[in-house]
Amino acid sequence: MAKKKSTNTSSSANESATSKNDAQPNSSTPKLMLRTYRPTDFEAVRQLYIETLFALVPEGVRRKLWSVMTWVIWFVVYTLLLKVVPKHVIQPLFPSLDIENSNWIPVLKVMLTFGWAVAGFSAMFIVTERFEITEKVQQGLLNDLNDPESVYLQYEPLDENPSINKDKVRQRKSATTNDGDSTDVDDHIPGHFWVLLANDEVCGMMGLAPASKQPLLDSRPQVLPIWKQVVQSIGRCFFISLFESSSTSSSNRPVIIPSQPQHTATIVRWAVANEYQQCGLSSLLIHRALTWAKENGLTDVYATTNEVEMAAEQILQKRHGFDLVKKQKIGWFGRYECTWVCHVDDWIEQNKNHVNSKFKPSNSSST
Repeated sequence: MAKKKSTNTSSSANESATSKNDAQPNSSTPKLMLRTYRPTDFEAVRQLYIETLFALVPEGVRRKLWSVMTWVIWFVVYTLLLKVVPKHVIQPLFPSLDIENSNWIPVLKVMLTFGWAVAGFSAMFIVTERFEITEKVQQGLLNDLNDPESVYLQYEPLDENPSINKDKVRQRKSATTNDGDSTDVDDHIPGHFWVLLANDEVCGMMGLAPASKQPLLDSRPQVLPIWKQVVQSIGRCFFISLFESSSTSSSNRPVIIPSQPQHTATIVRWAVANEYQQCGLSSLLIHRALTWAKENGLTDVYATTNEVEMAAEQILQKRHGFDLVKKQKIGWFGRYECTWVCHVDDWIEQNKNHVNSKFKPSNSSST
């Protein structure tokens, strides 16, 4: 027990860290502190997650504009509009108008082109914001970010009924071995969750999800789309079950945190406030995660990105040497998900000179 206490003290001292630039007084430079997540950070972390995700809507629209299928659909509908509107809309309204020779037809085509371009772009924006990004936000808020202490820090309430008072003191989940000693669940150090503060306000965060044989799936009740509900109702009239109930099936549930081998972890919920981006704070968070991984015996650190996180991909691959494991295409409109991996020992070897100077322990007491 004494050994564990010493390790936690050393780790906490490193987590109360500030940038070296903070040593010089400068009113324009915010005071940075990187520390372990606390229950008081709950609302700030969730708000940061929402703001940074919705800021990625333009990137999602741009990815759709790169998709070949987007342009195929746009030109097909545009061609139909040019064929149908003059002949079946304008002609019945103005029977005396000579469509073939009228000077108004080119003007009409220009108006159709502009109108369909605006409508198509608006549709992509609405789909990206109201459906895709909103879905990602809800997945995070109602799953792991609903209780970061339990998912990442592996804490559990001391009270037998945590629903009565969630603010009670928590302790790390533990199991008892055959010889009576207490050990961490899965016989290994769990993950971690950090928050980055600028002038005592949360401006960044990063979760390091512990390895697990089973992925963390979306726990929200699954509801069938309207059209499936109608078809299912018709099928029940004939005693035919056409669709498996999503509420009881786990195979179709979205994966929140993927399963990984033991002695590894996965970077998730990595975010920096919009006003603090492009200041090197993302690399600061990665440095802390990978040095912590080394301190706690992790061999590999994984990360997942999607089509709206191109900036994160560049940071992982070009700045920190993460290797692409797989890229999975989702649908037909530019959506995908990538899995990256970094070998901790190799990263430490390449960055050993920089790692030692990256953090400056604070004089104040640690978390």
